[in-house]
Amino acid sequence: MFAKVRTSHLQHKEDSMGPRGSAFGFRISSLNKLTDTKTSSDRSLTLLHYIISVCERQWTEVLSLDSDMTAVKEAAKISSSELEKDLQQLESGLTFIQKEVKWHEGGGGGGGGADRFSRAMKEFLSFAEGSLADLRAQFDDLTKLVMKLDLVFVVCVLL
Repeated sequence: MFAKVRTSHLQHKEDSMGPRGSAFGFRISSLNKLTDTKTSSDRSLTLLHYIISVCERQWTEVLSLDSDMTAVKEAAKISSSELEKDLQQLESGLTFIQKEVKWHEGGGGGGGGADRFSRAMKEFLSFAEGSLADLRAQFDDLTKLVMKLDLVFVVCVLL
């Protein structure tokens, strides 16, 4: 069938020596060609069919990859730059509220309602500052994880 065709995982180390050394992997764009490469004996069988049959026999855990990544489709819809902008807007809004509270405490608010306003806003500020600090920490963790993931895939492609 595909006697000479091997996936990068099946290739021997000496076969993979090339301009990038003993690197393994493939370009994402080459995935489209898996359905175009057909066997000479049965034109309905493609390289994709062959790879799936090898995975079914030898690496059954690979076939459940989609269940391991249930959140990927939803996560792909999120833009980290938009999240960063939203976080910066929240931080600048919180800074504005802090200035307003200081202004009211300094007598800029006028009558006795300023004390009630200041107490309520200080309570809100302590809650909001804690929540915003948690959001910033989660965003920073997310950014670090994305950078690690990018590094893994870039290293795999470049090696």
